[in-house]
Amino acid sequence: MNFLWLMEKNQLGGNMYLFFVADTHDTLDIEDAKYCLGDIYPQLIIGLGDIGFSDYVALCREYEPIPMGGVLGNHDDKDLLKNLWNRGFKVFDFNKKNFTFADTKFLGVSGALKYMDNDQRAFLTQEESVRLFGSGIQIRSPSAR
Repeated sequence: MNFLWLMEKNQLGGNMYLFFVADTHDTLDIEDAKYCLGDIYPQLIIGLGDIGFSDYVALCREYEPIPMGGVLGNHDDKDLLKNLWNRGFKVFDFNKKNFTFADTKFLGVSGALKYMDNDQRAFLTQEESVRLFGSGIQIRSPSAR
């Protein structure tokens, strides 16, 4: 299980707290997430792939109304994020989306570059995404080691 959180300075000079979740594979313990965050209240929760349906449901139930979205990893069903949305869980599909949140630009890219048989794989480097889409932060599934 992987949890990461990041403090990013936004253009207004304040801190923006993002909570990144990756590779939980339907084993998320919500108490671990709460421990990881401590007293931090994130403005956005981002799934970086290989997060199970039940994991997203647990995050939605615990952290609603915090906005949440994600990209797919190499183990995810291609309809995972759509299925969550259709069942009433407001998890945005960030794949191939260029968006701004709290004055910071993002681009979502599903897939993992390591797995060439994955039809959702990403072909853009951070530099290419900035050049093509003007995105400051690229959201993608972490590469397996």
